[in-house]
Amino acid sequence: MMENRSQVRAKVTFLTSAQGGRLTPAISGYKPQLKVGDVFTSCFVWGDTRDQLFAPGVEYRVHLQLPLWQEYQSQIIVGMRVQLQEGSRIVAEGIITEML
Repeated sequence: MMENRSQVRAKVTFLTSAQGGRLTPAISGYKPQLKVGDVFTSCFVWGDTRDQLFAPGVEYRVHLQLPLWQEYQSQIIVGMRVQLQEGSRIVAEGIITEML
């Protein structure tokens, strides 16, 4: 698993399966796609602990680590809405709260 060297802090809520989200909780280090404007890139989602579970329907303060940070850093701003996706399925939604 990659070490947490996040560049962004966000508040996100993982959608319930009834809302079209995951059937099982995600865990810290999870690697979904992040929607940045109209473009998608990969990211790692980190919680406060290495083994933190992200239950559906709960809001979390998370760290987002983008492997391609240099390419996308100028497109990410505080207050920007974000979506985490698995393919075409939206699994979490939130907002950027801080640049690190």
